[in-house]
Amino acid sequence: MHRLLIFRIVLIALVTTACSSTAGDPSVTTAQPVASTIATPTTEVPTTTEAPITTTTAADAAPPEMEGVWRTDLGNNDRVQLNLRGNDYIITRGPNSGSGDISVDGDLITFSGSTLCNGVGTYQWTVEGASLTFTADDSGDPCSGRRPVLDGVTYTR
Repeated sequence: MHRLLIFRIVLIALVTTACSSTAGDPSVTTAQPVASTIATPTTEVPTTTEAPITTTTAADAAPPEMEGVWRTDLGNNDRVQLNLRGNDYIITRGPNSGSGDISVDGDLITFSGSTLCNGVGTYQWTVEGASLTFTADDSGDPCSGRRPVLDGVTYTR
């Protein structure tokens, strides 16, 4: 019984400290109510509403069926992992890793802004079940390391 009482006192002290630890800290911001006034012919009534939280997805982001972690083996245990999220990608091949931007337009995906090389590469993509396959378009890809891990390569989840 005595231990339970001590536990409750310590718990209340921790909760009280945690709740008040950010008071007066200028680096901590919280959502503030938005005030507006509704006018009528005879009176004004102030109202308060919380500002809405919105989530936006870029129109050229990877579609849901493409997003996620994909893996392939190019042979001889040369494994590649490709992570696609929104307008970003991360690719890892052995000890090497790079990242950049993607833009999806229909069945075309464009890789750019790579941390490993310069240039833009566009590939056709298809998802069938748990498989994602890329095929280089006719414009070529100036990034010599990107084409071997994408063109004609099938990744699986």
